[in-house]
Amino acid sequence: MLYDQDCDGEAEGQVVRCDYGDPDGELVVALVGDSKIAQWTDAVDEIGRERGWRVHLYYRSACPWTAALLADADRAAACQEWGEEVAERLVGPDQPDVVVVSSVIGQAHRPDGAGETTQEAMTAGLAQRWEEVGAEGVPVVAVADSPAPGGQQVYACVAEHRGDVEVCAVPPNDGSGTPPLRAAAEQVDTAAFVTMNDWICPGDGDCPPVVGEVLVYRQGSHITNTYARSLAPVLADRLEHAFRTLGVGVPGTGLAG
Repeated sequence: MLYDQDCDGEAEGQVVRCDYGDPDGELVVALVGDSKIAQWTDAVDEIGRERGWRVHLYYRSACPWTAALLADADRAAACQEWGEEVAERLVGPDQPDVVVVSSVIGQAHRPDGAGETTQEAMTAGLAQRWEEVGAEGVPVVAVADSPAPGGQQVYACVAEHRGDVEVCAVPPNDGSGTPPLRAAAEQVDTAAFVTMNDWICPGDGDCPPVVGEVLVYRQGSHITNTYARSLAPVLADRLEHAFRTLGVGVPGTGLAG
């Protein structure tokens, strides 16, 4: 997994690209963002190897790919610089066919740091990055943030209540990062939005902590690698549908839009 492969741009102090999927694949897919895109990496690796995608990961812990300035002063400038360099790479020699993004932070300052943190500023910052690459022919697909379990650590709750895991259920919600991701996708012509939250939180009630004997959540609102990989076929179909709506050809289908 990426955490064992020195793929975190924060730890390395620079933009890092890690490669997954089919090294000879016809379609080049770049994954960009914070730990919420990272949680899907192994699933997309499997999809890539099965469906002919070369996968390039650009990950930095706690750095959404936005031009907005984060509220965390210790990270704000570094994340902004990282995002700028990633954008440059995505329209340079490493240009992919499509970018897939996700993130957990829902609010930020405007790029100049002025004003309070707002969802609107985060949305505008996301849209700016996506428009930069979209103008060079690289569309973006945003994947929804996963539902947030509030203050509880679901995996710890399950360990303590093995005989009644339903007490660890998560109230249904979109996840803190989802609203600006969805709003930015609606604003940018070269972007689309995909959610997996109907599979992370199946049914009409609370989100179950365990599905098919698989633990859904690890730390915070991150889903487990095992559960993410179990959703790979659904994720693949939804991403390919989004790719086609953006005019991105899918290997083996003969479809470009």
